Amino acid sequence: MSDARPHSSEPQPTPPYPAPPTDGWVPPSYGQPGPGQPPYAPPGYYPGPGYSGYQWGSMPPEAPGAQASMIVGIVGIALGFFTMGLGFVASPVAMVMGMRAKRRIDDSAGALGGRGMAQAGFVLGLIGTVLLVLAILLAVGLVVLAFASTSDTTFVVDTGTPA
Repeated sequence: MSDARPHSSEPQPTPPYPAPPTDGWVPPSYGQPGPGQPPYAPPGYYPGPGYSGYQWGSMPPEAPGAQASMIVGIVGIALGFFTMGLGFVASPVAMVMGMRAKRRIDDSAGALGGRGMAQAGFVLGLIGTVLLVLAILLAVGLVVLAFASTSDTTFVVDTGTPA
């Protein structure tokens, strides 16, 4: 007669998930905190005095210049469009500030935050700098075109034979 159970020398398959606890513990129902967990408040409700929400850890301080580079980049782009290109002069400043802030963040090994703001300032500064160069080229081209169209100079070709 054959036994349906596997022999003890064969490895037993492991379940894909851990087995539920067998000591009588039941998970808490919705809204009740478990052991060692902070209380949970449904959306729209204040969690109560002395508790300001889940705090997994404090955020690292922002790198100097990260927020400033983003603000200068936004202002440079906005003023550039409203002042016919003059605001784009601030864009190279935003680009350099953002690059320096990103370098500080990378060198700090996680001690400084604000990389998103520094990246935004760098990108806005780069876009504004490209637009500044295009505006300068356009202005120079318009000046050259204006002088070329108002010139009354006539050119005489000297063929070398007396007239």
